[in-house]
Amino acid sequence: MSYYSNPVGNRLSIESPYQIQSLAIYDLLSREVLGKQPDKQKLTLDTYSLSAGVYMLNVATAEGKQTVKLVKK
Repeated sequence: MSYYSNPVGNRLSIESPYQIQSLAIYDLLSREVLGKQPDKQKLTLDTYSLSAGVYMLNVATAEGKQTVKLVKK
């Protein structure tokens, strides 16, 4: 799975060889601040509404789950 750019500006692009079933961005207090069920292999998220800080991105596909630390500038 590919994520760019990190640190994140106003957009985050995600690519996967498998369909992305769900994704969620959480703040460091474990509150979900963005969630999607795109059912696509490529997508771009608008992260304009996120405040600067550190977040966790959870992505689930049929092949498993992956968590990545994001920094919003």
